[in-house]
Amino acid sequence: MKIDARSLLRYSTRELWSMLTGPFTLVMADGEIETNYKDTLYSSYVWDLHREFPGCPLLLSHHLRTILGNKSLKADTHAKLLTNVFWSIYEHYARNIGDEESRWKLRKHLRRRAAEIYNHIYNDLTYRLGEYVTSLDILDFIEVHEHPKVNQALMSVNQTQLSIDKTYSILNKTLMDPEELPHNSISKIMRAGIANAGQINQCLGPRGFLTDTDSNIFKEPILVSYLRGLHNLHDSLIESRTASKSLTFSKEPLQQAEYLSRRIQLLEQVVQNLHMEDCGSKHYISWRVRGPRRDNHGNKIEGDLANIRGIWYLKEDGSEDWIRGDEEHLVGQTIKMRNPVYCQHPDRYGVCAKCFGMLSFSLFKGCNLGQYAWTFVAAKSSQSVLSVKHYDGSSVVDKIYIADNLKKFLNVTASGTSYLFSDQLKDKKNIVRLIVSPSDAEGMNDINKVDDVRKLNLSRVSEITEIGIEIINDVESVIESIPVGMRARRASFTYPFLKYIKETGYKVNSQNNFVIDLAGWNWEEPFMVLPLKHFDMSAHSQLMAKMLESTVGQFKIRDTETSIDAFLTEFYDLINSKLSINLAIVSVVVYGSMVVSAVDNNYSLPKPYTDSGLGVMRLIMNRRSLAGLLAYQGQKEAIIDPINYLGRNRVNHPFDDIFVPELLNKK
Repeated sequence: MKIDARSLLRYSTRELWSMLTGPFTLVMADGEIETNYKDTLYSSYVWDLHREFPGCPLLLSHHLRTILGNKSLKADTHAKLLTNVFWSIYEHYARNIGDEESRWKLRKHLRRRAAEIYNHIYNDLTYRLGEYVTSLDILDFIEVHEHPKVNQALMSVNQTQLSIDKTYSILNKTLMDPEELPHNSISKIMRAGIANAGQINQCLGPRGFLTDTDSNIFKEPILVSYLRGLHNLHDSLIESRTASKSLTFSKEPLQQAEYLSRRIQLLEQVVQNLHMEDCGSKHYISWRVRGPRRDNHGNKIEGDLANIRGIWYLKEDGSEDWIRGDEEHLVGQTIKMRNPVYCQHPDRYGVCAKCFGMLSFSLFKGCNLGQYAWTFVAAKSSQSVLSVKHYDGSSVVDKIYIADNLKKFLNVTASGTSYLFSDQLKDKKNIVRLIVSPSDAEGMNDINKVDDVRKLNLSRVSEITEIGIEIINDVESVIESIPVGMRARRASFTYPFLKYIKETGYKVNSQNNFVIDLAGWNWEEPFMVLPLKHFDMSAHSQLMAKMLESTVGQFKIRDTETSIDAFLTEFYDLINSKLSINLAIVSVVVYGSMVVSAVDNNYSLPKPYTDSGLGVMRLIMNRRSLAGLLAYQGQKEAIIDPINYLGRNRVNHPFDDIFVPELLNKK
């Protein structure tokens, strides 16, 4: 039986509940679809938008079956369906509306109706489908545990992260296959996307490597699941740290994350306006689009396409188009994209919708763009810090990455956790010395106080962020400064290297740095090691703050030498190493931290026709409008600092009206 889909719009969803039965063919505006009454009733809730705006064609993408395919209903299915209908209706009607004010009113109305439809779906289906609600019991867990593939994987797991990850992979693949466990409730909720895979892994798979409250990873993992129970003292003790971390992270780390959110919001609020127009900028950022890949532990990392959706880019034919997220042909290519950091809109406090991207249509009129951007990032970051107990799966440690320009000095062991000197330094004509700051090696003197250096704790002897390598030969004499460590992890000298220092000694140069001659060192031995420390969400939050805020001593370097494109890419990679944030939002955050010229005391937001550089937060807060600073901290210092009375043409801040309300009448 064939039914014209548009004929169903004459009836309400409530009426259709008593009219539709069985399977049928539904005729849409752009084709036919084999479906049934259940899928069509679900779709009908969203078709209330079509009933209100009948001029828009009813398309295949507006039906539930098109979105699901052969898969089951998921937690976000209704959002995808409503999104398709929402934008089809908006695009159909907006093209006949000439002014932006009317288009904004249409978007506002559609958003309100979308919220009402969400609520209606929840209320009505909760009432109608209550008898179909199922629950979990222990038998569901036992069924999964006793499944041949899962049981074999659990019995063969060993104390390596690779083996644990392989077990997780087999468990998840089995649960996601409807043919393996068709009637199991755990499998159903996994396929529906309701349950978190990491939490299911903890319940049914090996608990894995756990971390202490200081993020150091315990050497031995827990190889049993919660289902089988923790029956030995070791497992019980290290598992107890999970609750301790939850308590710890709900205090100071969360406070730090929230305070970071506050101060960055005050900084970013200068990006006040989003203009629904095209500035026509021809200044693009170059972006190499990465596809899905595996990290050093074999874990899948999503590609860039999901987080650059909506960004406008320059096609090969010279035209511009926006990225939908399914352009697989762009993977591996370097494309030119519009970006807020190069927007040339004349408003010194805003950017245009074309440079920001298609996310512009999701923002409300009058929204402070900078406030929105950082709040979006901070909300996800703070929630992850607070939810550490729920998402605390098996912890992994990233391997050392050495930039290409430093490989002539350093190498890395096969394990990826220790440093070696490069083969290029082994030339007998070279005199090679290692230089370390005393602040990075505070326990150096302890080496001579013990008979065996293995009695020392490595991190108590040295926690190194940067080393110097001095090379002297007939041609040159150079000292290269090299950063070491990764994020929250600082490198320490290995025991063999401490023994070498004890036997050969060290000198102190005129800058009071330790200098170690490497003439007798065994080049095949690693000389530094990274601790087994997990990069948690608290450290992630602090590193984001460090990148954005920097220090006063770095203001000239950030202003004149830092590449904006390179910084944007690095900051994007940092944020999305733990979160999933669209590039447009990350770009606005970076733009709010930019200045025309810190050297010339011009802290305005830059444009492509001005100079540009990265600012330092402390100086930005002092040199822009003091309203933001007065709402933050350091008010006394700001008031008594003479330089704050000498500046001219300060950048306005949304809080100006609070501190100087008489200016409201002059605007």
